[in-house]
Amino acid sequence: MRKILKVAVCIVLPVVLFARTVTINTGQFQIQLNDYGRIRVFTTDGTRNMDRISLLVGLNSSAVFDYYSDAGTRRATDSTGNTLPQSLEMFGVFDNSYSNLPPAVSESLHIYTWNGKNFAICDFHITNETGQTSDFYVSLELISQIGGTYENDTSEVLSDRLAVMYDGSANSAVGVVMLHPQSMFSYRALPWGEHQYDDGFYWLLMTSTDIDTLVLGDANGVYGVLNAGLYRGIESDSKMRFVVGILFGQSKEEIQTVAQECIDYYEQYMGVREGAFRDKWTTILAAASSFKIYTDFTGLAEWKLIDVGGNVVKTGKINSSGWHEISTRGLGQGIYFLNISADGKEFIRRVVVVK
Repeated sequence: MRKILKVAVCIVLPVVLFARTVTINTGQFQIQLNDYGRIRVFTTDGTRNMDRISLLVGLNSSAVFDYYSDAGTRRATDSTGNTLPQSLEMFGVFDNSYSNLPPAVSESLHIYTWNGKNFAICDFHITNETGQTSDFYVSLELISQIGGTYENDTSEVLSDRLAVMYDGSANSAVGVVMLHPQSMFSYRALPWGEHQYDDGFYWLLMTSTDIDTLVLGDANGVYGVLNAGLYRGIESDSKMRFVVGILFGQSKEEIQTVAQECIDYYEQYMGVREGAFRDKWTTILAAASSFKIYTDFTGLAEWKLIDVGGNVVKTGKINSSGWHEISTRGLGQGIYFLNISADGKEFIRRVVVVK
């Protein structure tokens, strides 16, 4: 079991083997990501309000990728500089290397937030590494710890794209809003004591079409699964995109206000409206002078920046894996597309330059 093994090992080698975390403090709340893809939410004074938010990817009833049993580190979590002015970002890549059990998938996660804001945007790009075309259910696990404790937590669905967990006595609430897709396929919630670490259990919740609108947790908290639905016909090495906003407030009413601001930011800075290519692009938020990209392919790669009119405005080459800086000097504010050709494939990324 992941948690038991880590505790036992960390007693012997706490510095070497304990999962590293990166935490961002916006001045309104804190959001944390560890090297296995676990997201946590804290108040600015360090009170934990979500025990865990993490990804579920299901292939069938005996093959579900989950954080607790499967997630390993492909690229350690780090903060990056690919952000808008006064914005903050962290990034990591996770896979099933902890268990090596199916499904073979990887999870590239960018988390964006802004100084003074009560929300963060989590942009998941999930790669099918099974070697064959497959259908996948994609979901998000939510484990509450509102106000630093587990008891008295409540889960409530406020709309077809917004769920919230709160504890009225703690004056705290954490919400999740759907950004891509824009509405939930379903939402299941139950007292944490009824949870099971079992693929069949996850699959039952992920494939359900029900929405549990109001659920009171037990002494151990409340557990929820927010479902994006079925992603059909995903070819091997192709990606699925799932984007949510994580919201923090003092009440479910405040969460609704924060949700709208989060939606507005997503549509302004990260929303992709280019039809068939929609799920193939990650948005890079670039400052006035440059942005960075991370590549893990081998051999020589060539890149070019193309403006919305189809004109090539910059070109270059990359001859090693790792982080690479691309200058935006001389470019006007607006939307560009970064095309990278490597290993016989072409990768496209959307770049928003703001000055």
